[in-house]
Amino acid sequence: MYDRVAVLVALAILVAAAGGGGCGGDDTSQTGAVPGSTGPGSTSSTTGSEASSSGEVGSSSTGGSSSTGAPTTVDPTTGPPPPPELCSLEAVDPLADPSVVEMGDEEGLLPTVIGEALLRNCGCHYSDDPDVNVDYLSDAVLINTWADFHVPFVGIFPMGFEDRMVWEATAVRVVEQMPVPMPAFECDVEGEEGVITEADKALFEAWFDAGAPDGANFPVR
Repeated sequence: MYDRVAVLVALAILVAAAGGGGCGGDDTSQTGAVPGSTGPGSTSSTTGSEASSSGEVGSSSTGGSSSTGAPTTVDPTTGPPPPPELCSLEAVDPLADPSVVEMGDEEGLLPTVIGEALLRNCGCHYSDDPDVNVDYLSDAVLINTWADFHVPFVGIFPMGFEDRMVWEATAVRVVEQMPVPMPAFECDVEGEEGVITEADKALFEAWFDAGAPDGANFPVR
């Protein structure tokens, strides 16, 4: 009889030790760490009889705040991403000279309507210190003149365009928005969703479809 009592006492001690982690324990089986919890991967483990006795279902170990919802996707160390910005040259660099884009309705110049669309959407390419991502090696791809669009592409995206013209690669980025959009995904436009207005996108598409002609030959007559 004494031996049976001793065994039961020993089993009770083992069970208590196995279940004694409580809230804030290092339960690595949980994947959603709650910001502010203690220890890597720690989550609320208040369940069953513990929850009924405390009255705080799903409370965490740091102040009893609820953790029953989905884990946040915002990095608590950096906060949410910044809001999109206008990417016109005027917005990116108000002191910049818009004549950096050579346009006109003459041979060898960017068509005026295309030059104006470039200034509305591609200001980061004409600024020395843009706030958003310009993903070209050392800004090697210039888009200031009509001639710039008619040289072999040496940029990063899209890949495999080394034997194609700059305007062909630009068409993939602007019209197809692949593999990443241009204007950049950090950009915004007023009054519409997305990185470029439908009107400007259609304008660029018409120009690219025509082979990116100069100002004397666009719009196509």
